[in-house]
Amino acid sequence: MRLIVLFFSLLSVLSAAPARAQGVPCGRARPWIRVAFSGAGLPADLARSVLADLRAGLAELDIDTCESASGEPIADVVLAADRAETVAVAIDVRDGVTEKRVGRDVDLSDVPDDGRSLAIAVAAEELLQASWAELALRTAPAPSLPPPPEVTRAVTRSLPPPGPARSAVGARAAIETYGGGQTHYGADAFTRVVLGSRIAAEVAFELRGATTAAAEHGDVAGSGVGGNAGLRVGMLDPDRPLRLDATAGLRALRVTFEGRADGAAIESERTAFAVVGALGLSLGWRFDVAFVELALGGGLPIRSVDATDFGSPATGVSGWELHGAAGLGARL
Repeated sequence: MRLIVLFFSLLSVLSAAPARAQGVPCGRARPWIRVAFSGAGLPADLARSVLADLRAGLAELDIDTCESASGEPIADVVLAADRAETVAVAIDVRDGVTEKRVGRDVDLSDVPDDGRSLAIAVAAEELLQASWAELALRTAPAPSLPPPPEVTRAVTRSLPPPGPARSAVGARAAIETYGGGQTHYGADAFTRVVLGSRIAAEVAFELRGATTAAAEHGDVAGSGVGGNAGLRVGMLDPDRPLRLDATAGLRALRVTFEGRADGAAIESERTAFAVVGALGLSLGWRFDVAFVELALGGGLPIRSVDATDFGSPATGVSGWELHGAAGLGARL
């Protein structure tokens, strides 16, 4: 424990050395905390050690710790003790930012003598951090004055690292048109599984109808059912409500063509599987757990399916592909 105290004391000296070397008084160049001591339970040597330990910790945040300085402090820390076994720590924040007062009693009866100053300093810094943490709350009242950048950085450093982005489920309306003549329209139900802060895998179930294509001896109706598996890569900060994703997917569709003949022609029906690879972009906006998104892209069939009229192509899932979709969903 003595080594820990010596380490923090040395750190305090090193942190204060540049300011003294440049002749800058405490609290002149940086925001500062005013510290005061009272009560018989805090002898002078313990008070000096507490001040040194607290100064060492706050120096890492570019905040000075002073007993007095010019200008207004961003917080007052008052340490008072009537007995040596108990120290009551009260922190008054009067910087016009959080306008809060927080306090804590620290029982030192089980703390060795050489560790008491550090325990008091840590408790005081924790209270400061707790008061400033309100700035990170969405429901907190707006501060009357902008917090100093040093306090903002302290709040950021004290926050836990962001967890992984949420998975999602949703539905969308979709349309695809092919150079071979088919235009599909319908709906998807999808689910996404997050693989990282910017990467997600998506699986979708698809139902499709098709526009009727005219042929020489009648017309061809179509429909399809299938699925889509792909990856989404976020191109913007995942914490922002606006999201722009690059998408890549593989669609497998069971396509049914139904021929409707004119005159003496023979009607027929054909069912086959088409496989399409596609790339695209998706633009979305998040509202808490819900989101909306629009998608555009293009692709090319890996396995084409065509309908013919006496050997001549009538329509098909072939050639280039363009697709679009609009949907909504919810993060889980």
